[in-house]
Amino acid sequence: MITTEGAEADREKSLALGASAYLSKPIQMQELSKAVQELLD
Repeated sequence: MITTEGAEADREKSLALGASAYLSKPIQMQELSKAVQELLD
């Protein structure tokens, strides 16, 4: 999930509901790359 919200509670809720990853804007390329790599592993 990519969101403009950056609250930790939002992250936890999204992951608990089944999101594979959680990134908040502005997205850092290193974070995006890491999330994609984790999904591919």
